[in-house]
Amino acid sequence: MSSVTTTSTVTIDGATVTSSTSLGALKLRYGAGPGRAEPTRLALAMGGIEYTEEPLADWQKYKAEEHHYRPKGQMPLLEVEGRGTFAQSHTMLRFAGKLSGIYPGDPFLAAQVDEAVDYMVRRGCSPLC
Repeated sequence: MSSVTTTSTVTIDGATVTSSTSLGALKLRYGAGPGRAEPTRLALAMGGIEYTEEPLADWQKYKAEEHHYRPKGQMPLLEVEGRGTFAQSHTMLRFAGKLSGIYPGDPFLAAQVDEAVDYMVRRGCSPLC
């Protein structure tokens, strides 16, 4: 599995700064069905971002077991090789959106996206409802 490289450009008062970040390979762990990992899968697919998936046939049992890379005892998980693991599905979705270039770089527009997702979650709906 290959690593992921992102490039971002920011212009402030006419000065432009471009930075590049290389991340390790991505691995998504969750049950075989769509569930809370599906928005992240879709965001990665939209950006053509490569990742491996470890579908867990008995993820309820797996979730109950102790694993060093499972923060806060939660699922799904998105592991970034050599960097760490995320366990919050909306954090994973924003991360995947940024990698894929579908999450706005403009802070105001990004806040509007966050607001819409948070509203849907508060109403008991995932971003895919």
